[in-house]
Amino acid sequence: MRRSDLFIKLVSAALFVAVLCYIGLYAYSALKNPFQTVSAEHGAHSSSASAQGYIIRSERVVQGGGGEITPAVDEGEKVAVGALIANGYSGEQAIARADEARALRLRIAQLEQNQEPADARGETTPAFDAAFALSLAVQRRDFAELEQLCLRAGSAVFAAAKTAGDTLPELRARLDALEASQTGASRVYAPVSGVFSSEVDGFERVGPEALELVLTPGALSDMFSYAEPYDGAAGKLITGITWYYAAVIDEEDAPKLEAGADAVISFTGARRMTASMRVDAIYPPDGGKCVAVFSCRSGMEKVTSLRYSEADVALYSVTGLRVPKPAMHLDDDGRTYVYVYSGGRAHLEYAEILGESDDVYIVRDNAPEGGALRKGAEIIVKGNGLYDGKVIRR
Repeated sequence: MRRSDLFIKLVSAALFVAVLCYIGLYAYSALKNPFQTVSAEHGAHSSSASAQGYIIRSERVVQGGGGEITPAVDEGEKVAVGALIANGYSGEQAIARADEARALRLRIAQLEQNQEPADARGETTPAFDAAFALSLAVQRRDFAELEQLCLRAGSAVFAAAKTAGDTLPELRARLDALEASQTGASRVYAPVSGVFSSEVDGFERVGPEALELVLTPGALSDMFSYAEPYDGAAGKLITGITWYYAAVIDEEDAPKLEAGADAVISFTGARRMTASMRVDAIYPPDGGKCVAVFSCRSGMEKVTSLRYSEADVALYSVTGLRVPKPAMHLDDDGRTYVYVYSGGRAHLEYAEILGESDDVYIVRDNAPEGGALRKGAEIIVKGNGLYDGKVIRR
């Protein structure tokens, strides 16, 4: 029995030594000639910066003629000098008639142009404007004119429903009769040409000339710390064709922007939209933040009512091949390259880095130029003594 126990112990010890030797030989082989590849696949990488800032335009406030002011043109509409932009009405009956007249004019224009209704094209209607004003007052808990807003919303909806099935001659006759009976109205005409907006927020005094100063985040905030009151304003006219977005960004993101280049701005506040804007200026940092100014010469009608907004500024977006960072090498001339395994050999391929994330580079696909660095290529991540043309036995 003792002999049997001894035999088992000897066999177990021999097996243990054999396993250790196998592990040791495998580790030695791996250390002596580590070899690892990865298949090249297409990927994309983008980077953006968070921004908070203000829309700045050349704006001129137009005073009304007294009473309740009702716009005669739509938000964002271009008007010429001398064009009627608003009416002033006194009394609830006059206001209700004004809403009905505007609904009639809109319906007549639709029938004349033989187009879809304005709400189907994404435009606003008197009913929508009245309902929006009522909703905004409720959200702000401003109940001073709640009864009047309810009356306007009801009359506008009624007028829109009443005119939906009428013919063009009937609508014109009704509009003529309504205008003939209208009393207590004053008219407001455009003193200059521009884009009309009914939104007067008190910051119209801040124009593009303010951007000629060297701005800090504190100075930008100070510009919009006080809203100038405009009682009885009929709206405003935006006279320039360029609008600006002056925004505060992190200091570390500023070097990624280039003055004179284009940047894609995605506004994420109350008005969600995307615009391609020019980087006009990047001011020196202050307290880890800096001010960047962007400009755009299109889409003014989309931002007439927008002042403050948060946004995402696209710094860059690239597509190419994903290459693990350990696979990238640098030659004496500062050029980056990788080794591609093909036909039992390592082949040197120069790689143009387009972008990077934490663990990979995004490089240009060399397939159009006939290079081996293309989708599906075996990129050598690990290997000892690599050089161009080295024979590798796997």
